[in-house]
Amino acid sequence: MRFPVSRTPEIANQPPRNVQREEREERARRLHRLRLSDYRVTGEELRGVALFALVLMTLTLIPYVWGVLICPPGEFYTGLLANPDDHNVYLSWMKQAEMGRWRFLDLFTPEPQRPLFFHAFFLVLGKLTRLALIPRGEMYHAARVLAGIALLPMIYLLAAQFSEERRARWLAVHFAALGSGLGWLFWLIAPHAPVHPVDFGPHLVMPEAITFLSLLLNPLFVFSLWLLAALFVNLLVWWRTSRKRYLAIAATCSLVLGNVHTYDLFIVAGVLALYLLLRWGADRKFPAHQAWSAAVVLAAAAPAVAYQVWYWETSPILKLGRELSATLSPAPIYLFAAFGLLWVLAAGGLGRVWETRDESLLLVAWPIAAFALAIWGPWHFQRKLLEGVQLPLAILGGMGATLWLGHLKSDRRRIAALLLVAALMPSNVFFVGRCLENLATNNAAGIPALMPPLRYSVSEVQAMDWLGRNGGQRGVVLCSPFVGSYLPQRAGMQVFAGHWSETVDFKAKLRDLAWFYSLRPSEPERMQFLRRWRVRYLFHGPYEAALGRYQPGENAYLLPVFQDGPVTVYQVRLP
Repeated sequence: MRFPVSRTPEIANQPPRNVQREEREERARRLHRLRLSDYRVTGEELRGVALFALVLMTLTLIPYVWGVLICPPGEFYTGLLANPDDHNVYLSWMKQAEMGRWRFLDLFTPEPQRPLFFHAFFLVLGKLTRLALIPRGEMYHAARVLAGIALLPMIYLLAAQFSEERRARWLAVHFAALGSGLGWLFWLIAPHAPVHPVDFGPHLVMPEAITFLSLLLNPLFVFSLWLLAALFVNLLVWWRTSRKRYLAIAATCSLVLGNVHTYDLFIVAGVLALYLLLRWGADRKFPAHQAWSAAVVLAAAAPAVAYQVWYWETSPILKLGRELSATLSPAPIYLFAAFGLLWVLAAGGLGRVWETRDESLLLVAWPIAAFALAIWGPWHFQRKLLEGVQLPLAILGGMGATLWLGHLKSDRRRIAALLLVAALMPSNVFFVGRCLENLATNNAAGIPALMPPLRYSVSEVQAMDWLGRNGGQRGVVLCSPFVGSYLPQRAGMQVFAGHWSETVDFKAKLRDLAWFYSLRPSEPERMQFLRRWRVRYLFHGPYEAALGRYQPGENAYLLPVFQDGPVTVYQVRLP
């Protein structure tokens, strides 16, 4: 007799169903979880870097505290150290977000506009300022400090993708966070030279090119540096692990970067293109896997780029203003000298990169592409493209310095490493010293170049705040460019002339101001001028009195609506 064969599978050696379910859930959790092992670091390492970042960012607050302490009675410290005109632009966007706008106006020029400009970073900061009832300046610096505490661990993660030695990673972070170039030496030798390295000098200084200056001054630069580093870190991890979550993070960073600092996408595209060419030449095989993922990352920024292009074409004010205020690069020697000794240290790390010829070629492609774009790029924002170039140089420098330190006795390595870091710091030390000097003199050295002061009288600030409460959001305030730089972020109103770049045809408007405050124009001409530019208020204080002998109180169509000490605000009531 034949018995039927059982079709029931053997289950004696299989785990219970609940165990299988737990295993599936654990695999799902692993799939969606970011693991430090994928980034080649440990939690202990990141905690140490975060502590260093916390200490450094706390130290950057000292000059600002000093500015508060030395502020004389009757004056108001703005909370800024350098380039106050640019910071006032960012703060004016925050002010508009506080006022309820989601897209912004250019408040530094009087032309009629629609609110079209969208900037996610300062929109969020402005909304948080309103919700948390925190003063705008404090929120600005809180963002700078928090972004700095996040940036240094991200630089460490970036270094970890290229080097397994902790000393090299730590040196890379220190070189990036504290290092600078030879501007201090140029300044000592030729303090009156018309051009000098962009890390320190009497004229052009580029905080976006030097990480320490960004950490000290500007939350936008720090955040965009974090996005740059995070983009490359996660793209490198994706190339190594093929886990899609890292590609998604890199693409998200690209999208946000396209909105908050669109220039940096030129850097990303240039670096990735050159890296793929170098890798193709090294492997004798086209890196298709890396090429399509790089294309995905760049394509992710398409919505942000499309918006910027649309805004550029829609806003004639932006187009005209930018064309008249180009930010071109100086001679290449002044760009290269801004990183000084770091080039020598980075050369030591090139040998290791050339031995492996793997993803480390990105460290070669980054500075080459960035300097090529900054020197020969056919655009008016050339020097902006040096942002972040210090990061690959610092990582290469950390690798090169580690090789050199390996030849020393163990008890001398730490001292030698400290000396290397100290040798990179003089320009930054000089820069902080100049900031302290400018605080003491209220930026007197910058006044001839129309750089706004760092302190205003309490009367001027109260007049600006009165305009913010009573002036409304329509109409233009006529004032000096020094007041015009600060008034938009205090009152949220347009001014006639307030910024060398944001004000359309800034030089012509300065000439018009000088003409208006002189005794040359007749009253009908003055009235025509006020009507043409939709001037609703005339701000008259010490800076305006210095423009000419015109006395606005003598005109019947100017009604004084606020007066405190030497400051008077007049409402324009034309017949």
